[in-house]
Amino acid sequence: MLITSCYTLIYVAQANAQIKTLGEETQEVTPPLLIKNETLIFDDLIQIPESIKVSHVIDGKTFVGYDDVTYMLASLDSNLNEGHYARQGKDLLEELIKEQTLILFRTKNPVKKRQIGRQNRMGHIIVHAIRQTDTTWIQGTLIANGLARVRTTAFNPEQALKLLTQEQDARANKRGLWTEEAYRVLTSEDAHNHIGAFHIVEGTIKSAAIVRNKVYLNFGDSWKTDFTIGIEGKIRRDLSHKNIDTLTWAGQRVRIHGWVRSYNGPYIELTHLEQIEILADDKK
Repeated sequence: MLITSCYTLIYVAQANAQIKTLGEETQEVTPPLLIKNETLIFDDLIQIPESIKVSHVIDGKTFVGYDDVTYMLASLDSNLNEGHYARQGKDLLEELIKEQTLILFRTKNPVKKRQIGRQNRMGHIIVHAIRQTDTTWIQGTLIANGLARVRTTAFNPEQALKLLTQEQDARANKRGLWTEEAYRVLTSEDAHNHIGAFHIVEGTIKSAAIVRNKVYLNFGDSWKTDFTIGIEGKIRRDLSHKNIDTLTWAGQRVRIHGWVRSYNGPYIELTHLEQIEILADDKK
């Protein structure tokens, strides 16, 4: 369901382990995975003409350039409950970009007038970033090391497949936050225990229905209590323009990323296609 650029090559480069001596103790330090982009082409984004040098890092996805502009990395959830992962994410971001020159990309299609998608409510410029010296993709590296989760939005959905690929690898190899029970992929059956937070939920859609022009994808036999995905009429029409009929998803196993709220049971609103993964029957 997700489309990625055939021009962009992403690979993982891992350096040799380093040895750090602390007093009389010797500790093996595993260097971070570096996600490379060799072509510097993100054909679904537009490159900002001027590269920038980073002055300082604010948190795990926000930094300031020497141009005195604040930038935010798109499609990352680094606001983690486990505080040490948030700190590690900031530390890695500083290691990757402080005093480094970055090539920046932003969405091609902001909402008119207000520039939503190119900047957030605080005026921070929303970007994907590549380190100029060695083409390290900053978002991909943070995700690959398990120090952030993928969190695309309807205004910044680009590069979702590449990010999700790195997230799946980090999860499978239990890197960073993926060692914690708090961040595990939920089943549709236990989503009701996790209302009020951003989660990944996986399950099989049992039925699909339209009520007042809104699609409801139900994961159980009781729509009043079971996990549900809701799709507003406008989103359904947007997807139909891509020849996607959400009513045909009944019977499909899916994984959705989103805020779980309470609405006749646990509920996630689908706002853009990149938020959901259609899984093969044998995919876990």
